[in-house]
Amino acid sequence: MHEFYLFQSLLLHLSEHLVDFKNPQIRRVILSVGEFSGIDVAYFKTVIDTFKEGTILDGAEIFFEIESLKIHCKSCGAESEPKEKTAKCPLCGSFSVDILTGLDLVIKRIEIEEN
Repeated sequence: MHEFYLFQSLLLHLSEHLVDFKNPQIRRVILSVGEFSGIDVAYFKTVIDTFKEGTILDGAEIFFEIESLKIHCKSCGAESEPKEKTAKCPLCGSFSVDILTGLDLVIKRIEIEEN
């Protein structure tokens, strides 16, 4: 259910980028979604497609890129992208890691056309 709130937040953030344009139309948005973000991308896409009519996203294409999990191990110092869906160092097995990427939802690109 939080995907609907993400959609509302997306609209808010996108509208902030439109203030300097006269009669803007968003044509394409590319979103980067971390594989550990907790976002169900298929459901989020359904929410966007269902509710975008009449909003600033009406007529826009929405694309998703999945950002893989990248970690830095505090024990052995390695940076890696674990193949398993776990924040565990694949080299030494330590759970003492910093997560570098894979948790976020980021607006990566907005293509705007002025009418």
